[in-house]
Amino acid sequence: MFGAPLEERLKSFVILSPLNLQHTPMDRYLAPALAAAILASVLLLALRCAMALGSRRADTRSWAALLLFASLLALALAFPDTMGGGWTHYRRMQMFPYFAGLLCMACLPLPASARRAMAALAVVVSLALMAGGTWRQYRIKQQLAPLAEVEQLVPPHCTVLPLVLDDGGAWATGMSLPPKYRPFFQAASRLELRGDRVALFNYLARLQVYPVHFVPGQDTQALLFHWRPQQEATDLARIDIAGYEQASGQAVDYVLQWGALASAPAPLQAEVLRATASYTPVYATPDGKVRLFRRNAARASYATPRSRCTALDSRSLPTV
Repeated sequence: MFGAPLEERLKSFVILSPLNLQHTPMDRYLAPALAAAILASVLLLALRCAMALGSRRADTRSWAALLLFASLLALALAFPDTMGGGWTHYRRMQMFPYFAGLLCMACLPLPASARRAMAALAVVVSLALMAGGTWRQYRIKQQLAPLAEVEQLVPPHCTVLPLVLDDGGAWATGMSLPPKYRPFFQAASRLELRGDRVALFNYLARLQVYPVHFVPGQDTQALLFHWRPQQEATDLARIDIAGYEQASGQAVDYVLQWGALASAPAPLQAEVLRATASYTPVYATPDGKVRLFRRNAARASYATPRSRCTALDSRSLPTV
């Protein structure tokens, strides 16, 4: 996850992967094509400057653009991927050499008609990339709609355990591939924006790259999912709600299942069913991809964990 090796950095740079995060058909083809055009311009300008060495045709602006490109590329490749409480810096820094590449393209002695054609093509490519990203974000927003309903059902001061079984989402034919990031992986954290609720999921606070860490012995993911120290993998294999409540003294008031149960491997399905067996279902989408469970009172054999959850008002709960 952190500190990609040099060969992976070069591959990511050559195909301009940051512009393909949405992973739509436009991104998959246009981003590498755009990268190829800019890098080809840098190469052509470098050849032209090399051929002009020792002659009066040397162009200081071209040399300056090439030097800037080389400097930014070297900086991006050499910069530490984890530093200052941040990580994956290369994903952002690999974009900067391309800005210098545009300067190299501007230094090429092209006819005015070619420049106009390239400008028009750049506008078309930009609009296509924006259209693909806008469509993807619109679909993500649509699929987040159940979270607004869940928010109305979880009272203030409650704890919510998100179980993300499917963070890829559903996409229309022709754009069936999910984006190259996980848009629903931490979606339940939005419940923390209001009502003083706590989402019991923060995989970052257990890693050294993050500036804020759990109190020793209170790592939520270690207690709930039995993740090892500094484990970067976020797959679920165990769901130990009883062990977490006993160790922390804090009740898990609600469990939010994100993703259809059938989408999970059989062992994980069994874990989810076991973990929610003593919870009452209070909400479910028609397709069953999002479900909310409320903790039953006095269900454990050990000391009852504390809960600061405020009682629901007279609002009626949906029929599940």
